[in-house]
Amino acid sequence: MPLTASSIASALAERGLDAKPDVLERCVLLASELRVDAEGLADQAEASAMAQKADSVTLKLLDSMRAAASRRARPSQKPQRVVRADVRSAVAVDSSFEAMYGMSAAAALPSSPGAAGGFSAVSKAARVAPSTPGKQDPRKRSRSEFADASPLSKRPAPATPASAATAATAGAFSPASGPADAATTPVRRFATPGSSPPTPLSAYASRTTSGQTTVTYAGAAAPAADVGGRFVALDDAEARGTAADAVPAGDPSAGCWAAGADGEGGSLVPRLVGQDEALFGAGSATSSRKAFFTTIEDVAASLDQRCDVLGRAAAGSAASALFPVKEPSQDEVTVAGRIVCDVEGEGRLNPASVLLEGSRRTSGGDRVQLDLMDCKAFALFPGQVVAARGMNATGSRMVVQSVAHGARLPLPRSPVAYLEAEAARCAANGSAPMRVWAAAGPYSLASDLEYQPLDDLLIEATQSEPPPDVLVLSGPFVDADHPHVRAGRIRVRNSEGQFVALAAQDLFMYKVLQLMSSALAQPGCERMRIVLVPSTRDLTGLFTFPQAAFSSGLLGSIQDESVRSRITLVPNPATFSLGGVVFGTTSADPLFDINSDYTDRFLVKPHPDRLPRLAQHLLEQRSYYPLFPPSKSTPLDARAYEHVEMPVTPDVLLLQSKLAAFVADIDGCLVVSGGTLSKSNAAGTFARIEISPMTTAMIKPEPAEDAAAGAAAAASAGVALHRVPERARVSVVRL
Repeated sequence: MPLTASSIASALAERGLDAKPDVLERCVLLASELRVDAEGLADQAEASAMAQKADSVTLKLLDSMRAAASRRARPSQKPQRVVRADVRSAVAVDSSFEAMYGMSAAAALPSSPGAAGGFSAVSKAARVAPSTPGKQDPRKRSRSEFADASPLSKRPAPATPASAATAATAGAFSPASGPADAATTPVRRFATPGSSPPTPLSAYASRTTSGQTTVTYAGAAAPAADVGGRFVALDDAEARGTAADAVPAGDPSAGCWAAGADGEGGSLVPRLVGQDEALFGAGSATSSRKAFFTTIEDVAASLDQRCDVLGRAAAGSAASALFPVKEPSQDEVTVAGRIVCDVEGEGRLNPASVLLEGSRRTSGGDRVQLDLMDCKAFALFPGQVVAARGMNATGSRMVVQSVAHGARLPLPRSPVAYLEAEAARCAANGSAPMRVWAAAGPYSLASDLEYQPLDDLLIEATQSEPPPDVLVLSGPFVDADHPHVRAGRIRVRNSEGQFVALAAQDLFMYKVLQLMSSALAQPGCERMRIVLVPSTRDLTGLFTFPQAAFSSGLLGSIQDESVRSRITLVPNPATFSLGGVVFGTTSADPLFDINSDYTDRFLVKPHPDRLPRLAQHLLEQRSYYPLFPPSKSTPLDARAYEHVEMPVTPDVLLLQSKLAAFVADIDGCLVVSGGTLSKSNAAGTFARIEISPMTTAMIKPEPAEDAAAGAAAAASAGVALHRVPERARVSVVRL
């Protein structure tokens, strides 16, 4: 990435930091002085901002970064001669180690007691801060190993050589130490105060921001604080028993999908909504196609169908009078179509380069230039289907007065009788809020494949009182962009402390899944469930979007059926019900990709916040990824675009993005973007969601919006919204 003010601004934005133009110019000078690129400067700025609890880069922050760099570059006084003598021995040892194992001795250092296989035997608090003597819960003090057929299980705690312990205690080389000691522990002895910065692992372990809340949200009916207790869910037998009295749900797109219509609304077992058939499975529209063979005709047909359907929905009452985009008219007319850049695939969209492509049914696929000078409010990106109203006097240029950005699907509704029964059941049993934690990969540091962030997240989940009911974990799990994976060094420690080369599938089965299964087997976590969402960066999944769920055969490494049954594999993207609430999620990053090719203008006040506005586009476009052409990181398969579309506007939309984390209520849909669990060698963030049970007073019956769409029974009985944003409490927390 070239070192410019814009590249630095982009790198800072990925880390949730902003800077003024004059500060960005100073950033360019500082990066040149420190000899780092934009990403390196942004990493240092993020660390300094976290230490100073700042949310923006200022001149004062840059001065502190320069001072810190000067302190790191200052040579130590006394140990210099000894270090020079030891370097030769250390380099020789490191070279022989690399020749033997194919990696450096620095990468082979024991990362932590929980670095290889199994659930860590050391609590997260012990890694972040020194432990204090006193009475402690036995579950927090030790972990029982989960018996598993894994080559990495039963891992002994790595022993620290005496010479390394002495060097760490003294803080410098002692007179008694010499080249022989350096041969024993060459790398640890270089990490002395004042001689070099801490290693990535030690910086991660010594972080002081763990547990800090960066974003909070509380609905009007949400409890002010954690009330404790567990969410009282229907078990499988009770869920099946209520199915006979359930009201048919009808078409999900009509807004009458009932959270309890199948009898399992109150259950914590995830159930797909609008995706009953497996992605690319038998009986689906794409079952006979080739996953990596898509013709231009297939792409055109998919885009045209979407343009036609969503264009008429965006036009609303004017849908019956849609005008061809190329036909001249002296009166104001309404046209609908897809936003296209005039230099498609090369230039960035701007107000002067916007074209509107009509569908083949209404416009024969023609395009027209949009003149947006008189339009007071618009927000556009390539692939967006909109309806525009204006005048096209010549047939080649349309002067736009207003733009309708789409039409979202209705929110889920459930029968009033079911909601009242659920409210009475929860009140009688004293049900606590349903707790859902959401995190997104990468789950390992860039310096190794030991999955320390994932281990810490699972420890925090099992040690919380009470544990979360569901963990929604989005990929990547075995990240194709990880430095070790790209270099072909997929190695982890076995039970004897030796590095073992593994295939990507084995790493997922015997490392990632073993950590999860061990967490689910912990005392007090017998009801906790995990939902896994794949990513296009996962080496264990299909490299196309949308993606089918992970193969169920991967769960074969988990021997305990009671544990295996509590791990649910869903596709990417996925819409599923959980405890009577409809969730939608994807491991793609539509917010960042849309923001990278986005043009907007809002002359009216108040101006909408940018991040919630980006998320609102997903709802208005009825899609988890409405951008077209897609970014290079999202290999969109146009023939399977039906699986990218939302079957219904979810109650909760879970996203992950390089952009700053946020939580917003967008017209009744709770959007949660919790960031990623790790950022290179630094800790990231995850989201904690608590949804209180509905009370009888919150249930407000309303008629179904489209009783003719097969929902006559639900309309006659009356349905009601779930009103999740009003009863939810969300916090985005640093790991």
